[in-house]
Amino acid sequence: MFLYKTHVHMEDTDATARIYFTALYRYAFEAFQKCFYEGGFDIGKLVKSSSYLLPIVHSKADYFLPLCLGDPVEVRLTVGKISEKSFTLCSQIYSDGRLCGTVTIIHAAIDKSTQTSRPLPAELCPFLKSLEDDGEQMLGKELAKGS
Repeated sequence: MFLYKTHVHMEDTDATARIYFTALYRYAFEAFQKCFYEGGFDIGKLVKSSSYLLPIVHSKADYFLPLCLGDPVEVRLTVGKISEKSFTLCSQIYSDGRLCGTVTIIHAAIDKSTQTSRPLPAELCPFLKSLEDDGEQMLGKELAKGS
């Protein structure tokens, strides 16, 4: 699991001072990018120089509790499933220890030159496996202290 912390910014909210629905996705993407960068996978460099791309082929978000301007946000990012040609990122968004929403995003591997499906790159698989969900997080259970 990878933890990413931020807070609700003014630009994340609508006229009610609650997050606009796209903000949940932004938090999940920020966590994804920081996680991959810290894991040795610079997304910008991958897009420019690798032989593969990882486009999003499916996404969904569920909202359980409101997030308001200034609220602390903690994203708990895990990999829910890894298949031969795709992987699923699962982000749980917490504020003050309460589960406020989830974002699930499926990325598929494609060959950059042919734009056709291909297996996940071998160098990416161990990193993804290190982020696999143990089942506890996606049930919304609190993690052990010190996580």
